[in-house]
Amino acid sequence: MIKSFFQKLMVSSPPPMTRGGFVLVFFLVAFILGYNSVSVMAQVAVPEGACAGCAIEPTPVPCPCEAGEAGSAAGSLSTHIDDKMGDAAGDLEQYISDKTDDMVADLLTSLDTTEQDTIGWWDTMWSDRLQPDLHALVHQVSVAVADQSVVLHTGVDAVNLSENRVVQKESELKDQRAQRVSENVCVAATLSGGYGRANSFATAMRGAWEQQSQAVGLVTSGAGAGSAVAAERQRYDDYKNIFCDPSGNNGANSDCSAPDPAYFNADTLPSKFIYDRLTTDVTADVDPLTGTTKMEKAVETIVNNMVGVPSSDPISLGALQSATGQQVFLERRVYLARYAAIRSVPQIVAGWRMPGSQMGEWVKSVRDAAGIAPASIASNPSYREIMHAASVDRFNSGSYALGMVTDESEIELEKLTLSVFYLMQLRDYYELLERTALTLAVQVSMMVDQTPMPNITAVTPLR
Repeated sequence: MIKSFFQKLMVSSPPPMTRGGFVLVFFLVAFILGYNSVSVMAQVAVPEGACAGCAIEPTPVPCPCEAGEAGSAAGSLSTHIDDKMGDAAGDLEQYISDKTDDMVADLLTSLDTTEQDTIGWWDTMWSDRLQPDLHALVHQVSVAVADQSVVLHTGVDAVNLSENRVVQKESELKDQRAQRVSENVCVAATLSGGYGRANSFATAMRGAWEQQSQAVGLVTSGAGAGSAVAAERQRYDDYKNIFCDPSGNNGANSDCSAPDPAYFNADTLPSKFIYDRLTTDVTADVDPLTGTTKMEKAVETIVNNMVGVPSSDPISLGALQSATGQQVFLERRVYLARYAAIRSVPQIVAGWRMPGSQMGEWVKSVRDAAGIAPASIASNPSYREIMHAASVDRFNSGSYALGMVTDESEIELEKLTLSVFYLMQLRDYYELLERTALTLAVQVSMMVDQTPMPNITAVTPLR
């Protein structure tokens, strides 16, 4: 049985076994060997007749015939039995020892074969299956880690991009709010397009008035009537044709030819025709007798009446040859220069009210919202009317602060707009102040003229 077990164990291909399996097999073999030894020893000790089922057959002993020899025969039988039993026990022991050695050798051979097969199997599995799978797994893990890193970096980049976009969006919204043009700013910016045109027209009118007033004093050829009497006669004719009021002079102005009551006594009303008007339309009401407009003549005559007219007669050529004639001629020019300086103050005031901006539609919308009567709104407003609409009327519209209540950016833009208007008004004030200072210098110079410079001829030489 033991031999067949070990033969089956040797013939069967050893499966892969662990260290616990080898220990279990070893203790199982040891148990079987110990159990068989105990069984053999028990069979040897049992007397004849009790081992009918044993595997060892006793050698038959011849029975002695003589009765006297019974004792010695029994002794010989016993000795023979002991010898045979000892030989059988030795043979059994040697058999068991040999089989045990064979079994151990076969077991070691099987264990070595199992170990070699296991090593070969492991090498084959490692090289063919496990190592490639591990490489693939490592590659997959590396790729997964790389993908995870990419995903993490992508997430970080997305967060940073989102934060940057939020910051950029806030900056854009802030810039948009700061740069968004409100209605007030649009109105102011639109009106600014007419400042240059109106101011250029005002400058041209001031220059024309100055040349016309100087021509009378210089007695320029082709300008005026050529003498003081003729100049004054022309002024009286203008009065009779435009400004004469039939009810004036205690009703003695019955020869007045002025057909328009709107201009009666206009040459003496600077507030009505200049200061109270934001725009003085000098292109309206053409006089059929002179070909000039009545409003233009009214403004010119008002200024002449306020500062005077330097009309004079020409100096003859013979008089200019004398020292006295030359002195008078030069004193006239001094007077004309001072007169022009004085005249520049009312001329700049009247010039600011000259039309020419071509901004009537936009100015009308601003002034209409402020409740200004349509008759007081010019179709071609002056520089003065534009400045008044932008710096006064638009505050009275009732909706000026509507957008600034909810939008801080409009407040900043309105501050800038107001600063621009303030600067423009300062420039106008500076320009008027220059002319006022010039007029003051003329007044001082006239006071100096009252104290003549000492002449060398009045000094008495010492003796």
